[in-house]
Amino acid sequence: MKKIAVILFIFNVFVQWSEAQPRAIGGRLGNYFEVSYQHAVTEKSMAALEVGASFHSNIEAALVYNWVFPITTWQNKGAFNWYAGTGIIGGWGETAVGRVVSENGISYRNDLQPRAFVAGAVCIGVEYQFWFPLQLSVDYRPAAGIGFGDYYTAKTGKSSGFYPGFSSFALSVRYLFHVSDKKETEQNRE
Repeated sequence: MKKIAVILFIFNVFVQWSEAQPRAIGGRLGNYFEVSYQHAVTEKSMAALEVGASFHSNIEAALVYNWVFPITTWQNKGAFNWYAGTGIIGGWGETAVGRVVSENGISYRNDLQPRAFVAGAVCIGVEYQFWFPLQLSVDYRPAAGIGFGDYYTAKTGKSSGFYPGFSSFALSVRYLFHVSDKKETEQNRE
């Protein structure tokens, strides 16, 4: 009985804590199309979980912890912030390997090999939170880590063991579930 009471208490605290924290959900479009969820950890930091698929049969998940810094000189309506942080990315996909085949003037590799990766990432970006519940952001999230399987790049040919994820610019659009009381008060004054 005590275990059930403790579990219910922890669950209740978690629900109350999550209701009080600002959060946003939306999409992130770059090399991958990702579903993006942000959750404020403190007033000046947030955790972002993004899960998505690329346009060439790869899936990826990223968990990034960002510190948020307001850009007070750009404030008009809404709020500009820049953010930076670190995190981890993992994924799975297929790489085209094998002999190059040409059909009807189109060249491609005739075999797909599975591959996976785990990488550390850094993130830096700028976001704009409108005075209504919408957020736009642009960020750069490069990653480097370990690849399991064969990776082929245009410059080097076969490259195995290293995951290079350096071309990760993206645009995000998110719906804000919670607007802080401070912003609501400022809006009511206008």
